[in-house]
Amino acid sequence: MDTADFLRNERERILWKSITENTWRYYLWLGLLISAILWGVYAYSTQLRHGLIVTGLRDQVPWGVYITNFVFFIGISHAGTLISSILRLTGAGWRQPVTRLAEAITVASLFVGGLIPIIDMGRPDRLANIIIHGRIQSNLVWDLIGIGTYFTGSLLFFWLLMVPDVAILRDYFPNPGKVRKWLYSVLALGFSNKPEQHKILEKANHVMTIVILPLAVSVHTVVAWLFAMSLRPGWNSSIFGPYFVVGAIFSGIAAAILAMAVYRWCYGLQCYIEPLHFRNLGYLLLTMTLIYMYFNVNEYLTIGYKMTEADSHLVRDLFTGRFSRMFWSVQAIGVIMPTLILGLILGIKFLRERFIVQGTVFASVLILFGAWVKRYVIIVPTLSNPFLPTERGLPLEWINYQPTWVEWSVTVAAIAAFLLIYTLISKFFPIVSIWETREAEANSSVTEEKSSSWKIANCKSIKSIIIILLMLNIFGTSSLEAAKAENLAPKQTNINISSKNSVNASSESITEIIAVLSNPQGVTIPDIPVKFSVKVQFGELTLGSFLTNDKGEAKVILRDRRLGKYLLTAVFKGDDDYMPAETTAEVDFGNRPAPALPVEGVLIGSKPALVVALPFLAFYGSCWVVFFYCLGWLVIIKMRNCKSD
Repeated sequence: MDTADFLRNERERILWKSITENTWRYYLWLGLLISAILWGVYAYSTQLRHGLIVTGLRDQVPWGVYITNFVFFIGISHAGTLISSILRLTGAGWRQPVTRLAEAITVASLFVGGLIPIIDMGRPDRLANIIIHGRIQSNLVWDLIGIGTYFTGSLLFFWLLMVPDVAILRDYFPNPGKVRKWLYSVLALGFSNKPEQHKILEKANHVMTIVILPLAVSVHTVVAWLFAMSLRPGWNSSIFGPYFVVGAIFSGIAAAILAMAVYRWCYGLQCYIEPLHFRNLGYLLLTMTLIYMYFNVNEYLTIGYKMTEADSHLVRDLFTGRFSRMFWSVQAIGVIMPTLILGLILGIKFLRERFIVQGTVFASVLILFGAWVKRYVIIVPTLSNPFLPTERGLPLEWINYQPTWVEWSVTVAAIAAFLLIYTLISKFFPIVSIWETREAEANSSVTEEKSSSWKIANCKSIKSIIIILLMLNIFGTSSLEAAKAENLAPKQTNINISSKNSVNASSESITEIIAVLSNPQGVTIPDIPVKFSVKVQFGELTLGSFLTNDKGEAKVILRDRRLGKYLLTAVFKGDDDYMPAETTAEVDFGNRPAPALPVEGVLIGSKPALVVALPFLAFYGSCWVVFFYCLGWLVIIKMRNCKSD
C-alpha cells in the first residue's frame, strides 16, 4: 500500500502535506529563528567573557529577566499536562486534534526553561557543584530533581502517545532520508499495529497520564518554593504553591490556544481544529482566569491589610510607586481584559458564533504578555526593596535593576529556541494525532457542527497578531563612540600592582588592590583612569575604572566572596599626555573560610534531614520507577515481543 492509498480522506492529505512539503516561507522562518538564536549566543558569550557585570544583575537584585523567563517557560509547560492528561482522564471526545499541539509545548518549553538557570548562574561550570555538593534541603536541588523528572516524564509521555504515528511515518513516508528513516525506525519501537500492541501501549499511556499530572503540579509548586521559602516581603506566603500552579495552567492554556490558531492558519488545518475546540478551551481558560484573579486579590489583600513595615515599602512601590504602572498594567491587560473578552465572546451567542476564534486568540495573547510581566513583578520589586536594615543606605543604582541588551538578547534567543524546537517537531511528526483522530471517528459519529470555512477577516486578525508578536521580539541596539584626539607627543608610563587582604569590624573579608601609575623617573601621575579586570575561566571580568589619587594610586576594594589566586590586569588606555600602559599580576584573594552552619535546624544542616528527604525522594523516586515500568517493561519488552492471534 502506497501513501496515497493509505491516507483515508482529504484532511489527512492536508496533514500529511504539512510534514512532507516545505515552502520558502518555512525556510525564511527557520532563518529568522536561527539568526535570533545566534545573536543570543553572541550576547551570552559576552556575558561569559566579562561576567554578569554586563547585565543589570547586582548583589542586591540577583534575579531579573532570566529567572522571569525560567518561571514563565516552566509555567506554559502545563499546557500539555493539563489538556492531554485531564482531558484524557475525563474522556473528552473532542481532545484528539489539540492534545499533541499542547504536548509539544510542554517538551519545548521545559527544554528551554531548564537551560535558563544555567545562563543566570554566570559560571555554568559550577553547575556540577549542585549535583556533587548539593543538599536535599536546598530549593535548588529540589528544582533540579523536580524539573529533571518532569522533563523526562513529559518527553516519555509525548513519545509513547506518538508511537503509532511514528510507525505510520516509518512505513509510508515518501523517500525518507537516512536520518528520517533511522529516526522513525528507532522511535517506532517495533510497533506494527497489532491489537496486543495497541492494548499494551494504551496501558502504558494510561499509567503515564495518571502520573504526569501530580508530577506537573509538584514541579511548579517547587518552583514557587524558591520564593516562598524566604522571609522577603511579598514572597513570604503560604499560597505561593497553588498560586503558581494556577498561574501556570492559566498561561499554559493560552499558549495552547495560540498554537492552535497559528497551525490552523499556516497549514490549513481548519478541518481538524474547529471553532468547537476554541470554544471549549475558552471556557476552561475563563474558569482559570477567574481563579487566578481570586489569587491575585488574595495575595495583595492580606499583605496590604496587615501592612507590616517590611511589606509597606513593597506595597507602596507596587500600588503607587516606581512599579505601579507595570503592576496595574498586568492586572488590566493580563487579567481583567481577558476576563471581559472571554465573558462576552462565550456568553453572547452572536459573538460566539462569529468571533470565537479571534476572541479567544486575542485574549490568549494578552494573557501570555501579562503572565510574563507578572513573573517580573513578582521577582524584581521584592528584590529591589531591601530586606535588611543595613541594605537601606545603599546607593540607588545598586538596587535599581535595569535589564541590559545582553539579557534582552538572550530572552529573544530563548523565545526563538522554543519556536524552533516546536517548528521542528511539527515537521518531523504529525502535529495532529492521526491514530487518535481515526479512533475517534470509528468510535463515534460527529456530534458537533462542521467547522465553517476560515473567513478572510479571521486570517487578517491572526496575521496581525503574529506580526505584533514578531515586532515585540525585535530588539535593536546602537552604540556611539567618541572620537579620540590625535596623540602628538605622549610620555611613557608604568603601572605596578599590589594587594592586601584584611578583615573589618564585621568580620568581612576585604581585598584591596592598588595600581600605581608613574613615569619612567618614578614620579606618580594623578587623576588618570585605570581599568581593572580579572582573568577568569571564560574570559575577563571587568571590575571598573578608577582615578589615581595624588599619590598616583588607583584603588579597588572587593568585598565579594572571591577566593583563590587570579591574574589581575590594570590598564591605562593613554591620553594626549601619556602613552598607554598595561600590567598583569597574580593577586591572592585569600583562602576559603570554614563553613559556618547552625548547630541545629530542620532544613539547614550539614546532613540531610529525613523529614524533608524521605517524602521528597519517595515521590520523585516512584515517578522514575513508573517511567522504567512503562518504557522498559510494557513497551520495550512486552510490546515488541507480543504476537498477534
